[in-house]
Amino acid sequence: MTTASAAQSCGFAVSSAPEESTLPGGGESYTYTLPNGDTAVQSDPPPSFNPITATAAQLEQYAFPPRPSDSSSSAYEKWTEVVSGNVYPAAPKFMYSPQVSYCTPYSGYAHYQCGSGTGSSQIWSGLLDGNPAPGYPFSSTFFTEDGIEYVEPTPPSSNTCNTYSAGFWTGLGGDGVNALAQDGTGMGTCGVTDGSFFYQMIPDMTSAYFPEGSYVAAPGDTVWAQITYVNSTTIGVYVKDVTTGVTLNQRVTVTTSVYNGATAEAIAERPSYGTPSEPGFLENYGTWNVLWDFVVGGTTNLDAPAGLWNFATLTMTNGSDQLSSVTTPPVQNQGTDGSFVTTFHLSS
Repeated sequence: MTTASAAQSCGFAVSSAPEESTLPGGGESYTYTLPNGDTAVQSDPPPSFNPITATAAQLEQYAFPPRPSDSSSSAYEKWTEVVSGNVYPAAPKFMYSPQVSYCTPYSGYAHYQCGSGTGSSQIWSGLLDGNPAPGYPFSSTFFTEDGIEYVEPTPPSSNTCNTYSAGFWTGLGGDGVNALAQDGTGMGTCGVTDGSFFYQMIPDMTSAYFPEGSYVAAPGDTVWAQITYVNSTTIGVYVKDVTTGVTLNQRVTVTTSVYNGATAEAIAERPSYGTPSEPGFLENYGTWNVLWDFVVGGTTNLDAPAGLWNFATLTMTNGSDQLSSVTTPPVQNQGTDGSFVTTFHLSS
């Protein structure tokens, strides 16, 4: 979408044009008012900015993921990779929503049972971390960050405008509760380039928002997506095409709390359409290869691979038909990086 009027003519909800200002430490801030009244602020740092040596306050100002506390950890090493070499295209002229939802509110589809190890869902396939984790009491504010690295899948060559689509995202909440914060990339959405970055905050946003412009990952590119709890009404969005460096970093302030930290997810999803919202057809994405899944949780804000928490693998099903399945590494390797692969089987 090159203009707001073109997006509106397609029936998309469109934000205001950004209000631009210069930040105290240099760089530019762009503030968008979304159609539902939420606010998104994109903060592009100056060329001299070095996130490795920046203070926590500076990282917050420019909407970077928080620095892991243990500088000797693998999480810190990965963090230095995903915050370095960022490329900032022209700020989006607007944010737009094609009315596709990457979660059905009040769905309860995941059916996660803590410690069960497996689960099923009508719309989700991937890895879901739940709590209590060993040594911790249950808490709906347990998880505060989830960051995943993955290979952007290749869409089918016959991809056309229909309800065959898929979303690939990381998130906090959403397992049977009407609260979910998520970001990642999408495929097969009519009017949206495959691989476009997106985010959605439920219940405030009934559909996903995409930035106008060059915020797109090509098939085969490595992508980092991270969602961060800032406070009860502010969520940090950070999506980066690691291959090209193109980065979207925003702070989204919502009118209704969208945070629930009882679960953290890395999910391939068949999105939903319509009112009331119903799952569409799953796009044939082939495989979704998640290389890294690190989750921050607990009173000590422990950075740990997804496999070290209580987790369940979710198989996407439609009645007796398996739509997408999950393969994880051997048990002895699941704690190293949280990696796994989901594989497409059927569209519906």
